[in-house]
Amino acid sequence: MKSSPGRRFAPMHPKVFEAAKDIFTRGGRIGAACSGGADSVLALLTLLDAFPSKRDSVVILHFNHKTRPNTEKDESFVRGLAAKLGVEITVGALPRSLDNPTEDALRQKRMEFFFSAADELGLSAIVQGHHKGDVAENILMRLMRGSGSGGLCAPRPISKRKNILFLRPLLGLSKAEIENTLRGLSQDWRFDETNAQNIALRNKIRNIVLPSLENLAGRSFQNGAARSRALLEEDDAALEALALGELEAMPALARNSALLSKTLRKYPALARRAVYELFKKCGRKLPPRAADIDITVENICSGKNSKVSVGNEFLVYCARLSQLRITDGYAENFAMDLDFGENTLPDGAAVGLCQKTLSEAHMASLLSGQNDDAKGVFLSARKIDASSLRIRNIAASDSYTPMGSTADRNVFKMLSNLKIDILKRKQLPIVIDNGGKPLWAPCLPPARCAALASDERDAIMLTYNL
Repeated sequence: MKSSPGRRFAPMHPKVFEAAKDIFTRGGRIGAACSGGADSVLALLTLLDAFPSKRDSVVILHFNHKTRPNTEKDESFVRGLAAKLGVEITVGALPRSLDNPTEDALRQKRMEFFFSAADELGLSAIVQGHHKGDVAENILMRLMRGSGSGGLCAPRPISKRKNILFLRPLLGLSKAEIENTLRGLSQDWRFDETNAQNIALRNKIRNIVLPSLENLAGRSFQNGAARSRALLEEDDAALEALALGELEAMPALARNSALLSKTLRKYPALARRAVYELFKKCGRKLPPRAADIDITVENICSGKNSKVSVGNEFLVYCARLSQLRITDGYAENFAMDLDFGENTLPDGAAVGLCQKTLSEAHMASLLSGQNDDAKGVFLSARKIDASSLRIRNIAASDSYTPMGSTADRNVFKMLSNLKIDILKRKQLPIVIDNGGKPLWAPCLPPARCAALASDERDAIMLTYNL
């Protein structure tokens, strides 16, 4: 891997160098996670070597897990290193030792400290010391879990969580290369004695599986894994961009839903990313069972309706509408009474109902055609009983005489003439009276029979929000 320009040691990934340079140029600060181990020590030194004039903008982050007898010595070493380098340090620690802590539990506590420190200290990024060995271990562990390309290409040179960038400058180096570099600099480091214990799965892979693979193959598994990781990242980025482009090209229907294009419905890799993006958009966590996502993706690509439980909600795919959504209920065809206030439809859209007295100026603007019928309309309170209004899906046979016309017109044809996307036309609701007579559909003018007269001021206001 090509080194960052003008550096003495430790090749830094070019993307990492540019990201750190941009942060420092904007006056930002960067944290350096340092356990005292060889990889985190070299990552810190590499950052300082690459940006010697930005030492005051670097903060060392050390987390004391308090799970080993030597953790206090590790903390003392890192504090001494910070003093030697003249770099600010902040230290976090578990309030007490965890009983039989798992690797994931310790990682979670460590990450909580990083995010808290980043918020308190105004850090834009955190440097970590992941290397080729971590890449190889990760690929094997993720294969056991059935991960896709997004999981297999971690750890990436740059990733983002909670608006914090995580920068990994040493992914091009092996553990041996890192330690040899530190020896050449006469720089000590700490050794975690538990790394030699084959208890945790990662340690078993590092100490047993990887050496066996390399002995069998007669070549470096780490080098091959590092190249595969980079290639998988390229593929994942391309698929991600394609999926996002397809989603953005489709009309938005509701906050908790997405319309899937023909391309998204054709390829499982893209359909899967559409599912991931919907969860991200809604601020939900992915379901713990990967099989739930697999079922949904299979149904999308085979043109079948799908409904799987995700926590207290459902992940639903409606093949007729080509719509994916997360909802607490599901009704492809629905009908419901409208109450005063905001009414939430099964697809997450909101329809508001209230009574309002209009000013003369407001009435004049309505009569002159200055109203956005896509967002709402005003009906005559003299002609319509607001308490009896209902709402349902638009049926193919629905028609009414719109304001400004003298003849009935089919609702779908009116929407089509306005060039409303066909999938959105199928999704829009229609408001009806207690006898089932259509009065208004979003994007269209209200029915002539329900329209305000020029001398009216008391109106029924209907609104539609995605």
